[in-house]
Amino acid sequence: MRYIVLFLVALFSGCNHHIEIEKFRPIALKTSPNAPTLKELNRPSMKIVILNIDNHLNQFAKNSNIGSVIASDIGTKLVEKKVIRVIKRLEKPTFYNEQRLFELVDKHGVRAENADYLLTGKITQAKHHYTKQKGRELRGGGRTTSSIYYSACISGTINLFKLPSMQIEDVFPFNECTYTGESLAYPNRDMDYSSLLLKTSPTIAKSIVPKITKRFKPKGYIESMRTDGTKKIIKTTLNRRLGAVEGKRVKIIKIEKEKNLRGGEDTIEIPIGSGTISDMITDSYSFVIIDEIKDEVHRGDVVKVVN
Repeated sequence: MRYIVLFLVALFSGCNHHIEIEKFRPIALKTSPNAPTLKELNRPSMKIVILNIDNHLNQFAKNSNIGSVIASDIGTKLVEKKVIRVIKRLEKPTFYNEQRLFELVDKHGVRAENADYLLTGKITQAKHHYTKQKGRELRGGGRTTSSIYYSACISGTINLFKLPSMQIEDVFPFNECTYTGESLAYPNRDMDYSSLLLKTSPTIAKSIVPKITKRFKPKGYIESMRTDGTKKIIKTTLNRRLGAVEGKRVKIIKIEKEKNLRGGEDTIEIPIGSGTISDMITDSYSFVIIDEIKDEVHRGDVVKVVN
Protein backbone atom coordinates (compact mmCIF):
# COMPACT_ATOMS: atom_id res chain seq x y z
CA MET A 1 0.00 0.00 0.00
CA ARG A 2 2.84 2.39 0.92
CA TYR A 3 4.46 1.90 -2.49
CA ILE A 4 1.17 2.54 -4.28
CA VAL A 5 0.77 5.85 -2.42
CA LEU A 6 4.35 6.88 -3.26
CA PHE A 7 3.75 5.98 -6.90
CA LEU A 8 0.58 8.08 -7.06
CA VAL A 9 2.33 11.04 -5.41
CA ALA A 10 5.16 10.83 -7.93
CA LEU A 11 2.68 10.43 -10.79
CA PHE A 12 0.57 13.44 -9.90
CA SER A 13 3.64 15.53 -9.05
CA GLY A 14 4.96 14.83 -12.54
CA CYS A 15 1.58 15.79 -14.07
CA ASN A 16 1.82 19.22 -12.44
CA HIS A 17 4.77 20.02 -14.70
CA HIS A 18 3.07 18.91 -17.93
CA ILE A 19 1.80 21.56 -20.33
CA GLU A 20 -0.12 21.27 -23.61
CA ILE A 21 1.31 24.23 -25.49
CA GLU A 22 -1.43 24.23 -28.14
CA LYS A 23 -3.96 25.30 -25.46
CA PHE A 24 -2.00 28.45 -24.55
CA ARG A 25 -2.33 31.77 -26.35
CA PRO A 26 0.31 34.53 -26.40
CA ILE A 27 0.21 37.54 -24.06
CA ALA A 28 1.89 40.75 -25.24
CA LEU A 29 4.89 41.75 -23.12
CA LYS A 30 6.82 44.99 -22.93
CA THR A 31 10.60 44.75 -23.23
CA SER A 32 12.71 45.53 -20.17
CA PRO A 33 15.09 48.49 -20.58
CA ASN A 34 17.72 46.16 -19.11
CA ALA A 35 17.07 43.22 -21.46
CA PRO A 36 20.27 41.36 -22.37
CA THR A 37 22.25 42.15 -25.50
CA LEU A 38 22.93 39.47 -28.11
CA LYS A 39 26.48 39.19 -26.75
CA GLU A 40 25.15 38.57 -23.22
CA LEU A 41 22.75 35.92 -24.49
CA ASN A 42 25.53 34.00 -26.21
CA ARG A 43 27.82 33.65 -23.22
CA PRO A 44 27.50 31.75 -19.93
CA SER A 45 26.29 33.83 -17.02
CA MET A 46 29.41 33.42 -14.88
CA LYS A 47 32.98 34.19 -15.98
CA ILE A 48 36.00 32.95 -14.09
CA VAL A 49 39.78 33.42 -14.12
CA ILE A 50 41.90 30.43 -13.05
CA LEU A 51 45.39 30.79 -11.61
CA ASN A 52 47.73 27.88 -11.09
CA ILE A 53 47.46 26.16 -7.73
CA ASP A 54 50.37 27.32 -5.58
CA ASN A 55 52.77 24.43 -4.92
CA HIS A 56 55.96 26.30 -3.98
CA LEU A 57 55.77 25.32 -0.28
CA ASN A 58 56.28 21.62 -1.04
CA GLN A 59 59.30 20.50 -3.06
CA PHE A 60 57.75 17.19 -4.16
CA ALA A 61 54.66 19.00 -5.45
CA LYS A 62 56.80 21.66 -7.10
CA ASN A 63 58.99 19.09 -8.86
CA SER A 64 55.87 17.39 -10.20
CA ASN A 65 54.35 20.71 -11.38
CA ILE A 66 51.12 19.39 -9.93
CA GLY A 67 49.70 22.88 -9.27
CA SER A 68 49.57 23.64 -12.99
CA VAL A 69 48.08 20.24 -13.82
CA ILE A 70 45.29 20.55 -11.22
CA ALA A 71 44.40 24.05 -12.47
CA SER A 72 44.29 22.77 -16.05
CA ASP A 73 42.10 19.77 -15.19
CA ILE A 74 39.66 21.93 -13.20
CA GLY A 75 39.49 24.43 -16.07
CA THR A 76 38.77 21.66 -18.59
CA LYS A 77 35.95 20.22 -16.49
CA LEU A 78 34.42 23.66 -15.90
CA VAL A 79 34.36 24.26 -19.66
CA GLU A 80 32.66 20.89 -20.17
CA LYS A 81 29.87 21.94 -17.77
CA LYS A 82 29.02 24.93 -20.05
CA VAL A 83 27.65 26.86 -17.09
CA ILE A 84 30.81 28.84 -16.36
CA ARG A 85 33.03 30.55 -18.91
CA VAL A 86 36.78 30.29 -18.22
CA ILE A 87 38.05 33.54 -19.69
CA LYS A 88 41.71 33.05 -18.79
CA ARG A 89 44.04 30.57 -17.13
CA LEU A 90 47.26 32.09 -15.84
CA GLU A 91 50.51 30.30 -15.11
CA LYS A 92 51.30 32.29 -11.98
CA PRO A 93 49.90 31.27 -8.59
CA THR A 94 47.81 33.66 -6.57
CA PHE A 95 49.27 36.49 -4.50
CA TYR A 96 48.38 36.41 -0.82
CA ASN A 97 48.88 40.10 -0.03
CA GLU A 98 47.29 43.50 -0.57
CA GLN A 99 48.81 43.72 -4.06
CA ARG A 100 47.07 40.67 -5.50
CA LEU A 101 44.37 42.55 -7.43
CA PHE A 102 46.98 45.00 -8.72
CA GLU A 103 49.09 42.05 -9.86
CA LEU A 104 46.12 40.41 -11.55
CA VAL A 105 45.23 43.55 -13.51
CA ASP A 106 48.62 45.11 -14.28
CA LYS A 107 50.87 42.09 -14.67
CA HIS A 108 48.44 39.67 -16.31
CA GLY A 109 46.13 42.02 -18.21
CA VAL A 110 42.93 40.68 -16.64
CA ARG A 111 40.34 43.39 -16.23
CA ALA A 112 38.55 42.60 -13.00
CA GLU A 113 35.26 44.00 -14.29
CA ASN A 114 35.28 41.43 -17.12
CA ALA A 115 35.26 38.46 -14.75
CA ASP A 116 33.02 37.44 -11.88
CA TYR A 117 35.34 35.10 -9.97
CA LEU A 118 38.97 34.14 -9.48
CA LEU A 119 39.81 30.53 -8.70
CA THR A 120 43.15 29.45 -7.30
CA GLY A 121 44.43 27.51 -4.30
CA LYS A 122 47.44 26.05 -2.58
CA ILE A 123 48.95 22.68 -1.81
CA THR A 124 49.58 22.17 1.89
CA GLN A 125 51.12 18.71 1.74
CA ALA A 126 52.42 16.21 -0.83
CA LYS A 127 54.32 13.05 -0.01
CA HIS A 128 55.17 9.58 -1.27
CA HIS A 129 55.70 6.28 0.51
CA TYR A 130 56.16 2.57 -0.06
CA THR A 131 55.39 -0.48 2.07
CA LYS A 132 56.39 -4.12 1.80
CA GLN A 133 53.96 -6.95 2.40
CA LYS A 134 55.18 -10.48 2.97
CA GLY A 135 53.56 -13.34 1.12
CA ARG A 136 51.18 -15.55 3.06
CA GLU A 137 50.86 -19.31 3.34
CA LEU A 138 48.25 -20.97 1.16
CA ARG A 139 46.15 -23.97 2.04
CA GLY A 140 47.60 -27.08 0.55
CA GLY A 141 51.10 -25.64 0.54
CA GLY A 142 52.82 -22.83 -1.27
CA ARG A 143 52.97 -19.13 -0.58
CA THR A 144 51.79 -15.93 -2.25
CA THR A 145 54.41 -13.62 -3.67
CA SER A 146 55.67 -10.83 -1.45
CA SER A 147 54.63 -7.40 -2.75
CA ILE A 148 55.62 -3.78 -2.53
CA TYR A 149 53.09 -0.94 -2.65
CA TYR A 150 53.81 2.64 -3.66
CA SER A 151 51.64 5.66 -2.85
CA ALA A 152 51.60 9.38 -3.57
CA CYS A 153 49.28 11.65 -1.58
CA ILE A 154 48.39 15.32 -1.79
CA SER A 155 46.20 17.71 0.19
CA GLY A 156 45.33 21.37 -0.11
CA THR A 157 42.53 23.81 -0.86
CA ILE A 158 40.86 25.36 -3.88
CA ASN A 159 39.80 28.94 -3.12
CA LEU A 160 37.12 30.97 -4.87
CA PHE A 161 37.34 34.78 -4.79
CA LYS A 162 34.70 37.30 -5.87
CA LEU A 163 35.93 39.95 -8.29
CA PRO A 164 36.71 42.79 -8.13
CA SER A 165 36.44 42.85 -4.31
CA MET A 166 38.74 39.80 -3.89
CA GLN A 167 36.51 38.66 -1.03
CA ILE A 168 36.86 34.92 -0.50
CA GLU A 169 33.59 33.20 -1.37
CA ASP A 170 34.35 29.58 -0.59
CA VAL A 171 37.13 27.12 0.20
CA PHE A 172 37.10 23.56 -1.16
CA PRO A 173 39.58 21.22 0.58
CA PHE A 174 40.98 18.14 -1.14
CA ASN A 175 42.96 15.11 0.03
CA GLU A 176 43.73 12.40 -2.53
CA CYS A 177 46.12 9.46 -2.92
CA THR A 178 47.06 7.12 -5.77
CA TYR A 179 48.55 3.67 -5.34
CA THR A 180 50.34 1.04 -7.37
CA GLY A 181 51.88 -2.30 -6.45
CA GLU A 182 54.13 -5.02 -7.80
CA SER A 183 55.89 -8.22 -6.88
CA LEU A 184 58.76 -7.79 -4.46
CA ALA A 185 60.71 -10.23 -6.62
CA TYR A 186 60.93 -7.53 -9.31
CA PRO A 187 60.93 -4.20 -7.44
CA ASN A 188 60.90 -0.93 -9.34
CA ARG A 189 63.97 0.74 -7.94
CA ASP A 190 63.36 3.81 -10.12
CA MET A 191 59.72 4.37 -9.20
CA ASP A 192 58.45 7.62 -10.75
CA TYR A 193 56.59 9.12 -7.81
CA SER A 194 55.97 12.37 -9.72
CA SER A 195 53.91 10.50 -12.33
CA LEU A 196 52.03 8.76 -9.53
CA LEU A 197 51.24 12.11 -7.90
CA LEU A 198 49.99 13.56 -11.20
CA LYS A 199 47.39 10.79 -11.35
CA THR A 200 45.62 12.40 -8.38
CA SER A 201 44.75 15.50 -10.43
CA PRO A 202 41.75 14.15 -12.43
CA THR A 203 40.23 12.80 -9.20
CA ILE A 204 40.67 16.17 -7.48
CA ALA A 205 39.05 17.99 -10.41
CA LYS A 206 36.17 15.48 -10.54
CA SER A 207 35.38 16.01 -6.85
CA ILE A 208 35.88 19.80 -6.75
CA VAL A 209 34.10 20.95 -9.94
CA PRO A 210 30.56 19.84 -8.89
CA LYS A 211 31.02 21.80 -5.65
CA ILE A 212 32.08 24.89 -7.60
CA THR A 213 29.29 24.69 -10.18
CA LYS A 214 26.72 24.15 -7.41
CA ARG A 215 27.32 27.79 -6.44
CA PHE A 216 26.39 28.97 -9.91
CA LYS A 217 22.65 28.63 -10.27
CA PRO A 218 21.52 28.20 -13.91
CA LYS A 219 19.70 31.25 -15.23
CA GLY A 220 18.00 32.50 -18.36
CA TYR A 221 15.88 35.35 -19.71
CA ILE A 222 12.15 35.63 -20.40
CA GLU A 223 11.22 35.74 -24.11
CA SER A 224 7.42 35.49 -24.07
CA MET A 225 4.34 34.67 -21.99
CA ARG A 226 1.24 32.56 -22.68
CA THR A 227 -1.99 31.68 -20.85
CA ASP A 228 -4.71 29.05 -21.11
CA GLY A 229 -7.13 31.16 -19.07
CA THR A 230 -6.29 29.59 -15.72
CA LYS A 231 -2.52 29.62 -15.56
CA LYS A 232 0.37 31.43 -17.20
CA ILE A 233 3.63 30.11 -18.61
CA ILE A 234 6.77 31.91 -19.74
CA LYS A 235 9.23 30.87 -22.44
CA THR A 236 12.83 31.33 -21.29
CA THR A 237 16.35 30.99 -22.69
CA LEU A 238 17.15 28.65 -19.79
CA ASN A 239 17.52 25.47 -21.84
CA ARG A 240 18.64 21.88 -21.40
CA ARG A 241 22.29 22.70 -22.11
CA LEU A 242 22.28 25.45 -19.47
CA GLY A 243 20.83 23.24 -16.77
CA ALA A 244 17.04 23.39 -17.14
CA VAL A 245 15.50 20.35 -15.42
CA GLU A 246 11.79 19.53 -15.16
CA GLY A 247 10.36 20.32 -11.74
CA LYS A 248 13.13 22.69 -10.69
CA ARG A 249 11.95 25.85 -8.94
CA VAL A 250 12.98 29.25 -10.30
CA LYS A 251 12.85 32.85 -9.13
CA ILE A 252 11.54 35.46 -11.53
CA ILE A 253 13.71 38.55 -11.19
CA LYS A 254 13.48 42.12 -12.46
CA ILE A 255 16.85 43.76 -13.16
CA GLU A 256 17.41 47.44 -12.41
CA LYS A 257 20.50 49.57 -13.03
CA GLU A 258 21.44 52.29 -10.56
CA LYS A 259 24.25 54.84 -10.55
CA ASN A 260 26.54 54.62 -7.54
CA LEU A 261 28.66 57.25 -5.81
CA ARG A 262 31.82 55.87 -7.37
CA GLY A 263 30.68 56.95 -10.81
CA GLY A 264 29.83 53.43 -11.88
CA GLU A 265 26.63 51.45 -12.12
CA ASP A 266 25.23 48.72 -9.86
CA THR A 267 22.96 45.90 -10.98
CA ILE A 268 20.08 45.29 -8.57
CA GLU A 269 18.06 42.06 -8.66
CA ILE A 270 14.44 42.40 -7.48
CA PRO A 271 12.48 39.12 -7.04
CA ILE A 272 8.96 39.52 -8.44
CA GLY A 273 7.73 35.93 -8.51
CA SER A 274 8.44 32.23 -8.76
CA GLY A 275 7.75 29.30 -11.02
CA THR A 276 8.45 25.66 -11.88
CA ILE A 277 10.19 24.37 -15.00
CA SER A 278 7.68 22.39 -17.05
CA ASP A 279 8.23 19.20 -19.05
CA MET A 280 8.72 21.27 -22.23
CA ILE A 281 12.51 21.67 -22.44
CA THR A 282 14.74 21.80 -25.54
CA ASP A 283 18.34 22.72 -26.32
CA SER A 284 17.14 26.28 -27.11
CA TYR A 285 14.45 27.10 -24.53
CA SER A 286 12.22 25.91 -21.72
CA PHE A 287 8.74 26.84 -20.52
CA VAL A 288 8.22 27.78 -16.88
CA ILE A 289 4.84 27.53 -15.14
CA ILE A 290 4.26 30.68 -13.07
CA ASP A 291 3.35 29.87 -9.47
CA GLU A 292 3.36 33.39 -8.07
CA ILE A 293 3.85 36.85 -9.55
CA LYS A 294 3.86 40.22 -7.73
CA ASP A 295 4.74 42.63 -10.53
CA GLU A 296 4.52 43.08 -14.29
CA VAL A 297 6.66 40.66 -16.28
CA HIS A 298 8.85 41.99 -19.11
CA ARG A 299 10.79 40.41 -21.96
CA GLY A 300 14.38 40.26 -20.77
CA ASP A 301 13.54 39.67 -17.09
CA VAL A 302 15.60 36.90 -15.45
CA VAL A 303 14.69 33.42 -14.25
CA LYS A 304 17.17 31.77 -11.89
CA VAL A 305 17.10 28.21 -10.55
CA VAL A 306 16.84 28.16 -6.76
CA ASN A 307 17.03 24.42 -5.93
